[in-house]
Amino acid sequence: SRSSSSPRSSASVTGERFFASGCSGRVTRTKGSRARSEGWYNVAQGVVDDVRPTDDNRVVTQISSKDGSHNQLVADFVIDSTGLEGDLREHRVLADLLDHGGAARNPIGRLDVERTFEVRGTRSDSGRMYTSGSMALGGYYMGVDSFLGLQFAALAITDDLARQGFCHRIGVGRSLRQWWRWMRHRPVD
Repeated sequence: SRSSSSPRSSASVTGERFFASGCSGRVTRTKGSRARSEGWYNVAQGVVDDVRPTDDNRVVTQISSKDGSHNQLVADFVIDSTGLEGDLREHRVLADLLDHGGAARNPIGRLDVERTFEVRGTRSDSGRMYTSGSMALGGYYMGVDSFLGLQFAALAITDDLARQGFCHRIGVGRSLRQWWRWMRHRPVD
């Protein structure tokens, strides 16, 4: 069977195993079935065979399932959320990033990152790659692999993306305005 998601979707690679979901907007427990029936939220599991960019800046991922079927997921972006235990070279994606993507190791053997958590050496035109958690351990923020550290890294990454015009900056005033809009049943932006 083939599955394809529509405009906003994401995928997360789990080592050789793959869990992918495509989603546009906020999905809650009550909206989940509607999202799936309308085709803007899809889930797929399997082994990643191939990942390729499309002409319209999306990503096509070929997935083989346990039952032998081959699926295709079209997404706006891919998120590798496997975490890291052991050496970077034990992870296929990270080993490839070190060998072919321009990334380097920091002094303790994890990924070398900027203060914004951008992976050094991986920038491509307007494309940026960020990391946090144990993969960034040994960088500028010592507690990056803690729960608070992950929050700090997420805010630093979001601030960097906002400086590039990709999104709005997150702050107290914006958060309160968005909460107020949500409370009045108005769309948040």
